[in-house]
Amino acid sequence: DEPTTAEPTGEPTERPSDSPSMPPTRSPSRAPTKNPTAEPTEQPTLEPSGSPSGGPSRSPVVVSRWYPKALVEIGADGCERGTEYLDVPILANWVYASERECCASGAWCTAQDDDNNRNVNPTTTTTTTTTTTTTQTTTTTVPSKYYPRAFIETGALGCEHGTAYTTVQILSLYSYDTVDDCCDAWQDLCQGTTTTTTSTTTTTTSDDRRFYPRAFVVTGELGCEHGTAYKTLTSLSSFHYATLE
Repeated sequence: DEPTTAEPTGEPTERPSDSPSMPPTRSPSRAPTKNPTAEPTEQPTLEPSGSPSGGPSRSPVVVSRWYPKALVEIGADGCERGTEYLDVPILANWVYASERECCASGAWCTAQDDDNNRNVNPTTTTTTTTTTTTTQTTTTTVPSKYYPRAFIETGALGCEHGTAYTTVQILSLYSYDTVDDCCDAWQDLCQGTTTTTTSTTTTTTSDDRRFYPRAFVVTGELGCEHGTAYKTLTSLSSFHYATLE
């Protein structure tokens, strides 16, 4: 008899396999399966949202910035760092990363050099003089000038015509003969505003007022003030003057 296979095996296997081979798939997969995870997840992934959010959430951090103190505190000099600018809408155009930038944006800082470097500790020279006070009666007419309203009323826009500039010491540097001069100097304060005009005549009698350093009366204040408060402080007996200079 002829064998059923063309070439029979040399020796039969010692014992058959425990179970027959699985039947092959009908067709092979397009690509081999990637390595499976060690353990499957307990629950399937949630469905993604229908559309992405409109934009990222804003940062809750409030950043401190430098801003002109005069726009927050009437008559104040210099720039200050903090977050108070958030409470005054007009200050959105007057916030800066450094004190030098703030002082350079306008004449906010009276104690600064030609390069707009703020001198926060200016040298003070004390001179002792002997003065004679003369009491006299005078009638003075104060000229009306244009001045930025923001120095008189916190957050106000535009320039105003009147004599209120005499009540704020720093405004002696920022008073103008015409509204155009005022608005040219403070363009951001005059946009979309109108100008009001007032007129005041001031009469004083028994004028014994003198100029004296404000720091003797209000701790930490800069500049000089005109009045009679020097009479109430013994320390000011040698530090009052007839003129601001």
